[in-house]
Amino acid sequence: SDNPLSQTEGITGKGVKGDVAKKFIAYSSANDFAVTASSFTVAFWSKHDTPTQTEFAFALTSNNWAKASMFLLMEGTKERPVMKLYVDEQPATGASDKWFEWTNANAVPGVFDNQWHHFAFVYDATTSTMLFYKDGIANQPNSQWTNHGSIKFNTSKINGFRIGGSGNPAEGWMNSWTGSLDQFRLYAIALTAEEVNILFTEKI
Repeated sequence: SDNPLSQTEGITGKGVKGDVAKKFIAYSSANDFAVTASSFTVAFWSKHDTPTQTEFAFALTSNNWAKASMFLLMEGTKERPVMKLYVDEQPATGASDKWFEWTNANAVPGVFDNQWHHFAFVYDATTSTMLFYKDGIANQPNSQWTNHGSIKFNTSKINGFRIGGSGNPAEGWMNSWTGSLDQFRLYAIALTAEEVNILFTEKI
């Protein structure tokens, strides 16, 4: 419904450059993703130099403390990048949220070198495991949500989707993306390693 970001040369054709403070691509919904995604994959191409602040690549917006049922934040240094993917289900049972983190000893190098890289975050409900793929290669160790199983988003509170921004830009630390993005994809399934590699090698 709104795209204030500028065009840039993407990995294939045109991408977007997150160069406007507190701005992002806004969608009125993520279609049926939250309803159907017991497993999921979030995949996109990123080109980013070392950030000077905490930045958000996307947010599935909702009515909670973060104003998002799912988001990816990135920060840190070139040598020690920090990536955190947050999932908040807010189910009636009172179960809590989950932070999948790639930090410290598990940090993935090379994400802030100002070159195009393909990222895929794959949650498999059958194993309660999250895998992060960079340029088609899975990074170990994987991240467990022990005995969790299927994702159960609180769909009554989800109210939109944003690429290149947070759910609550009024918060001083929830900054919008300043790098470039291309080929952003949401899947309501856990892609296989082969399928993720196809996205990388075919630049899609």
